[in-house]
Amino acid sequence: MTEELNTESSLEPVEEIQSNAAPIEAAEDVVKEAAASVTTREEVIARLQEMVGDITLAKRPELEALKQIFYKLQKSAQEEQIAAFVAGGGTAEEFKPEVDPLDEQFRKLMNIIKEKKAAAQEALEIVQKENYKKKLELLDRFKALIEKANTEGASYNEFKSLLQEWKEIKEVPADKANELWKAYQQYAEQFYDIQKLNNEFREYDFKKNMEAKIAICEEAEKLADEADIVAAFRKLQKLHQDYRETGPVSKESREEIWNRFKTASTVINKRHQQHFEQLKEKEKENLDQKTVICELLEAIEYDQLTTFQNWNDKTQEVLALQKKWKDIGFAPAKQNQKIFERFRAACDEFFKRKGEFFKQAKSDMTVRTARIGKRPPRRWLNSRNSGARSVPYRRNTPTPSGNAL
Repeated sequence: MTEELNTESSLEPVEEIQSNAAPIEAAEDVVKEAAASVTTREEVIARLQEMVGDITLAKRPELEALKQIFYKLQKSAQEEQIAAFVAGGGTAEEFKPEVDPLDEQFRKLMNIIKEKKAAAQEALEIVQKENYKKKLELLDRFKALIEKANTEGASYNEFKSLLQEWKEIKEVPADKANELWKAYQQYAEQFYDIQKLNNEFREYDFKKNMEAKIAICEEAEKLADEADIVAAFRKLQKLHQDYRETGPVSKESREEIWNRFKTASTVINKRHQQHFEQLKEKEKENLDQKTVICELLEAIEYDQLTTFQNWNDKTQEVLALQKKWKDIGFAPAKQNQKIFERFRAACDEFFKRKGEFFKQAKSDMTVRTARIGKRPPRRWLNSRNSGARSVPYRRNTPTPSGNAL
């Protein structure tokens, strides 16, 4: 259908409106940044409940970010429980987590959201297909009206009625939107250019459309002073939609008004891009900090930890590193899970070895006590928990690595 259009007609460059939009990756960062403000599992649950109430809030990038945050917080809480359990004389292997009601609620809400999103998407696609058919029919009517205007003249009111019908039809498939809009805009301009309308009506229409587009440009220019660039970018997208839906202006003004709007858009788009480049740089810094923490944990010299006090002191250092880890933000998405797994493995290794040390120490002390026919004082056995005494202890047998403790 669009191949039949006059390609020399003066069209505002729709393609540039599309290219000015931020990349998908940046759009995902917008919701990730919002999700990053969530600091507890309860807040994650509360946000999911909001999404269940209004499924249009449930965007995939934010859901993925909330999922990562929830399980990160859950892992941290479980690691603290394991540390406390090991410090009490148990081992990491013996630890059994209790049933977590928040985890059950999280899974239930995610399933509800998944079902609702699937149903909403299916319904939206049906509406979009129907709207696409309606707009194709309207384009045929536009074409017929232009042919009629070329031969016998056409009713201005009939033309305005078609324009109103077009504006009332909203959602269409994303891959068809640009094609439809270009065809609509070109037909509208062709009608104005060839129609033998009363000049007063024609000029009045152009004047009103020009006033509307100037107001849109002014709003876009004000966004340059907006402190919140993410909010400014969202407002700009709404202004692009308003600009599209505003009718044509006189030929002499079309390029000028478009260039003004494009210039204002470029300012916001550049700031928006810089904002997310800064976020990505911060994520790289976070990765560097997390890598240092992993290296510190992996560099622990276990053969130097030969007393209860040594282990208790080192435990405090490890817990401090875990706290620092929590305070650091996200690493880049591609490395975030990998660095977390490295960190978790290093922590698991430490608490595993600590549990083995205390278990072996307790076993050896029991054997020694049996040999001398009496049990050691309870205060001495429990000194490892209180840190009140430093009791040197060495095994009689070598460690698996061959180094004696």
